[in-house]
Amino acid sequence: MERKSQQWNEPQWVALYTKPRAEKKVDANLKKQGFESYLPLHRQLHKWSDRNKWVEVPLFSSYVFVRIVSKQIDLIRKTDGVATIVAFGPTRDTIGFISDEEITNIRRLLATETEVFVTRTEQLKKGSRVRVIEGPLKGMEGILLKDCSEGNFSVKVDTLSAYIVCQIEKDLLEIVTDDGKDKGIWHKQ
Repeated sequence: MERKSQQWNEPQWVALYTKPRAEKKVDANLKKQGFESYLPLHRQLHKWSDRNKWVEVPLFSSYVFVRIVSKQIDLIRKTDGVATIVAFGPTRDTIGFISDEEITNIRRLLATETEVFVTRTEQLKKGSRVRVIEGPLKGMEGILLKDCSEGNFSVKVDTLSAYIVCQIEKDLLEIVTDDGKDKGIWHKQ
């Protein structure tokens, strides 16, 4: 979501682009200043020659989300570790907002480790818009990244032009048509 006018009084989520490997530092600095910030982290296995270790790494490299009003822009830009606020337009002067729904979807995806498996795959093709109808992600809509024998489900974060991908096990999916009506339901048998 974009807003042409750069004056807003209701807090909005925006994305900050950080200096290299400064995501955790920026998140901590924002919280110290009293801002509501969100750094999505996920676990990743790192292998060294002498050991393996699970570490939490940013889901989106070099990005942190913060909820602000327009008068806080300058303070955010001066925060140690922040490179810029993500903006659009020919002169990069229109700050892009991230909806509460997108932030909630990211949190929901990271809170669960479920996978998608669908047995009737003939109509669930790559690019199909689907909705989860059971489980912890119930109601979430996304796009199938592969024909559904693999069940890869994604949620788009429009402002970052990025997708979060997961697999949802044993949950039901329904195809969502352009008019918002469901085309059908498929489930694991």
